[in-house]
Amino acid sequence: SGFFARTVNATVRNVVLSNVDVTFQGTKVGALIGHAERTELTQLRVSGDAAFGASSKEAGGVIGKAKGVEMHDVEVDLDATGGVEYVAGIVGYAEAFRGSDVHVEGTLIISASGTVTYVGGMFGEIKYSRLTDSSARMIINADIEYGRIVGGVAGKAENVEFEDITAQGIISGKSSVGGFAGETRDG
Repeated sequence: SGFFARTVNATVRNVVLSNVDVTFQGTKVGALIGHAERTELTQLRVSGDAAFGASSKEAGGVIGKAKGVEMHDVEVDLDATGGVEYVAGIVGYAEAFRGSDVHVEGTLIISASGTVTYVGGMFGEIKYSRLTDSSARMIINADIEYGRIVGGVAGKAENVEFEDITAQGIISGKSSVGGFAGETRDG
């Protein structure tokens, strides 16, 4: 869930969500869109706090799950806590994503018990996608007993073309932790 629970074949432009303070439970959760398919987002600004529930999967600061999404001219300043799988500052899980001029800064603190996987500054997992001229300035703490596959930009990246991307911050986890990505495949 989110401001929009689901979008399909949609265009979202010139949106400002400032000082959000949201709490989510469940799967496919984001401040703006829970589940986006074939959606274009431009000129978007999001700032505030988000708390993802202890069982939240596909949890993102903007979109929980994105498939066939284009995102341009986006700025996110978010402090988030919680989640267990596919957790990120922008999109929890992204496939066939195209983005440029996408920027995120803030903190992501994971405190769940059990296994937490695919945690990233921008994407929990991203695949078959392209991202250019973008940045992540995050403090990510997934340093719990089973915090794994954690990255400054993406927890996991598969078949992704990255060009002119900046990653800065402090990233912590237990295994497969990277300043840029925790795990990469075919890209």
